[in-house]
Amino acid sequence: MGVPDVLNVAVGAFSALAASGAWRTAAAMTRIERERRHSELVPKFRCTVQEGLNGVDRHGRLLVELVGPPGLDGLDEVTVRICDEVGREHPGSDHVWGPWRFNTGDSVHVVDERSSRPHEVSLVDGRNWMSFSLVRTEPPGLTQSPESWRREQAGPVRLAITCRRRPYEPWHLLYEVPAAERRPAVN
Repeated sequence: MGVPDVLNVAVGAFSALAASGAWRTAAAMTRIERERRHSELVPKFRCTVQEGLNGVDRHGRLLVELVGPPGLDGLDEVTVRICDEVGREHPGSDHVWGPWRFNTGDSVHVVDERSSRPHEVSLVDGRNWMSFSLVRTEPPGLTQSPESWRREQAGPVRLAITCRRRPYEPWHLLYEVPAAERRPAVN
């Protein structure tokens, strides 16, 4: 092998090394840009709890509406979970420790009293909202009266909303929704 052959091998190795470095740089830039875009597109929701649905104090409705940001025209999947109140430890995870739970009779929209089924939402076609039937929670067991339970659990409804949109990683958002909006009876 002569000097020109050695030089050709060296130049080839250097070119391969440079190409590998360029590929790694491009991959890093793509990742950074995807993370930046992910941060720009964090979904924003307007959440409202309406109580006294149809004049019945035990029933309510949770409205979850996608309102932005600009550039996000929809989400492939949104799931809503009702969380327990903050600052207190509660035995067992089945009981909802808060003012409202999902109405399990609404099985088209919810999995159980805490979790919704996944929903697709779109600002483009106007399907940017979800509506869930709620029922007031009851005290676990015979520990206290429904009235004292209701006073104790009068705080906001805590929601964990998970959103998915391809090709981005999921967003995990927390909301505290006041439970004080009274809705008049429908005649």
